Amino acid sequence: MINILNIKIVHLHNLEKNNQNYGYNPNAEGPGFYEGIKYVVNDAIGQQVKLVGEVLDSNGNYQFGKSGTWKSFLVSGYKLVGQGTGNGYVQLSGDAFDGVLKGIDATQGFQNVKTAIQGYQSIAGAQSQFGLLAKTKQLFTATGPMTTLSKFNIATATVGIGFSAYETGANLHAWQNETNFEMKTDLAGKTFSSFGETLMGAGVISASIPTPATEVVGGVLLVTGAVLWAAGTGLQWLNKSKTGRKIIKGTVETFKKVGKKVSDLGSKIGDGLKSLFGF
Repeated sequence: MINILNIKIVHLHNLEKNNQNYGYNPNAEGPGFYEGIKYVVNDAIGQQVKLVGEVLDSNGNYQFGKSGTWKSFLVSGYKLVGQGTGNGYVQLSGDAFDGVLKGIDATQGFQNVKTAIQGYQSIAGAQSQFGLLAKTKQLFTATGPMTTLSKFNIATATVGIGFSAYETGANLHAWQNETNFEMKTDLAGKTFSSFGETLMGAGVISASIPTPATEVVGGVLLVTGAVLWAAGTGLQWLNKSKTGRKIIKGTVETFKKVGKKVSDLGSKIGDGLKSLFGF
């Protein structure tokens, strides 16, 4: 039985190795089997579960137009279609829509930090022992802006982290082994983007825990993740044009020259200190 299982595992490994469509391929131009599975599990199922949770938690006061869940679901489907068509305008607009949603999450992250800091200040300003205990209890039991659906947020964010973390590792590994400058730049952008999504997922989980410290951490992770995602996505799009690639190459060369000058300056300072102290 064990031998049969090992044979099947080896067969599946070879199948994935020979046909990259069965796994995540950082260099793929269009969606494959992995992207389809991710869309079904992470977006179709995950977002529907979250949407149902929002409706149930609203106690009959759910405002569909203000929910970002269904918008995220539509955007993820739009991006998958854009990746399949290969149309640059569709892909760019999909990334733009996604960027708006991530920007909203980042803004919420700022609000989380602000709320937690105000809570700390409220505790610090308590005038009596009774007031201090009351404010502390209120602070640690009240839910922050991102915690209305903590159980659903945590579940969906955890699934999303699994996909984005896996993609980050694959992107980084491919980047390390790539020698072509254009492809290496694209992989660098994908690495930043997927790592940013990983941080944002971790931020949602952290912010869903109603304590000041976790809300601050969650807010910082949301903002940092959104910035990294935007930087990575921007780098990928800049890399698509000749002008953009020239800008990237010029920037890289500039950093190399600056780094060399700093290194040379450090060596000269080190030699001077050695002479000064007689080494």
